[in-house]
Amino acid sequence: MSITPDQLQAERTGHKYDTLNLIVLILVACVLGIYLIATTVLISKDGVLYIEQARLYSSDPGAVIRKDTPGYPFLIFAAHKFAGIFGDKSSLLGWIHAAQGVTLLFRLLGLVPLYLIGKRLVGPRNSFYAMLILILLPHPAKMTCELTREWPYAFFLTTGFLLLLRGAGCAGWRTFGAAGLAAGLAHIVRPEGAQLVVFGVLWLSLKLARPGRDMTRTRIVLALAALLIGFAIPVGPYAKARGKIMPGKMRELLLTSSESAGRSAEGDDSDSRRGACATAGVLSGVGEAIYELCEKINENLLYFFVPPMLVGIYVRLRSRRKGFNEDRFLVSSFVVFNVTMLILLYQNYHYMSRRHALPLVLIGVFYVPWGLRAISDRLEREIIRNHPPSAKNSLRWFTILLIIGIVVCLPKLIEPAGADKQGCRDAAEWLKKNSSVDDVVMAADPRIGFYAERKRLTPDNDVTEGADYVVKIVGKSGEPAHLTRGAQEVYSVGINGRQESDKKVIVYRMLRPEAEGNSGSPALSSEDGGDREQ
Repeated sequence: MSITPDQLQAERTGHKYDTLNLIVLILVACVLGIYLIATTVLISKDGVLYIEQARLYSSDPGAVIRKDTPGYPFLIFAAHKFAGIFGDKSSLLGWIHAAQGVTLLFRLLGLVPLYLIGKRLVGPRNSFYAMLILILLPHPAKMTCELTREWPYAFFLTTGFLLLLRGAGCAGWRTFGAAGLAAGLAHIVRPEGAQLVVFGVLWLSLKLARPGRDMTRTRIVLALAALLIGFAIPVGPYAKARGKIMPGKMRELLLTSSESAGRSAEGDDSDSRRGACATAGVLSGVGEAIYELCEKINENLLYFFVPPMLVGIYVRLRSRRKGFNEDRFLVSSFVVFNVTMLILLYQNYHYMSRRHALPLVLIGVFYVPWGLRAISDRLEREIIRNHPPSAKNSLRWFTILLIIGIVVCLPKLIEPAGADKQGCRDAAEWLKKNSSVDDVVMAADPRIGFYAERKRLTPDNDVTEGADYVVKIVGKSGEPAHLTRGAQEVYSVGINGRQESDKKVIVYRMLRPEAEGNSGSPALSSEDGGDREQ
């Protein structure tokens, strides 16, 4: 079918509009990302692990590959190597800034497939506003400077998902191959990235049962082969090096769930009461997991954007043409899969964080502008009854609601990442200045020893053997009783960096046996790094 000049011109205009939208979004996200990186107080605890794994790539890359999914540490390692071209980046801050820089890069790159997915689902204008809201949401934004692997994972995941949508829509088997490659890269960053292969196989299997003119059985088989081969290209060497395809935590998660289901199915009549109790417990656990998931989505969207999202989903689903199509199938599969995995995660580990809910937030945020428009139209009809409704007034209400949402985001957005744990950073700086490079620090929070650049020990039943310094975070009740002997308090600060905090970070110097008997052992003066006002 030939394209008319008018259609060609409209397509070019659309491309220019999309390019302009993406330039604006990337500039806003870039400026905000640089600000967040420059003001970061503490990275996340996971960020410490990823940087240490990245450091291992120079000496023992096999250890990194065997331990966990190595994609994100490798990106940090590569970014640090690249940064080293322009200067000495061997310092701790050099590693942190290299990791933050590569994470920000993938956040910026991720806006492109996300915008194009949103354009397909809700239109270009709504997609632009959805991406603007996403950029300004504090928790997703701070995942960049806190050093979690969510944004590199989100980039590969959304790129693969976009390719699946296009491949399913235009019957392009090569596009399925590219989607498989993106799924493999996402899997190396987070194991859940393999979900794209599951969606693609399910869709192609359904099409194979009912082939049409757009996709013959031969093309379907080619698409399926391309999808699996594309996935195997990055995952094959990784699986061979590990000796297994599925990472340990993911395998444990699925096996534990299947074993629990098997035990429930094999119960006999004498155990019927026990089985009923177990079933009730499972249902209760599912309810708790769903509640926790809803809470994490609310936190990511700062509660304000949740009602518009729900309204937008309702209005969009009601207005769309009913029927079986690739968009409806793949989006539904995406939501069902991720909700199921998060429920299993909570049931097995009783833990769920905001970052785990990010993939669902990335899909849900597309419908926020649609919901804001629907609410604006209702406000226009209900509040201004004496005037006929107009698009101008409706746009005014939409703008007001959007500005209110941005204002709600700003306080948390501009607050430096980790500012509520400023005391941990202060304690680390004190240790770095006042302890020997050979000293060992014991702290429950690994970031204290990490920022102090000292060897670390993790507390084990309050045993302090082998530690030169012990760091405790205590409440109003004061220091733990077991440290009143054999330890000397040398520094304390409020958890928020001020002395008037409810919680304090206390640094103890462990005394040698001969020092314990010397009642005249001098305490550190304020000039030597004792307690000081922060």
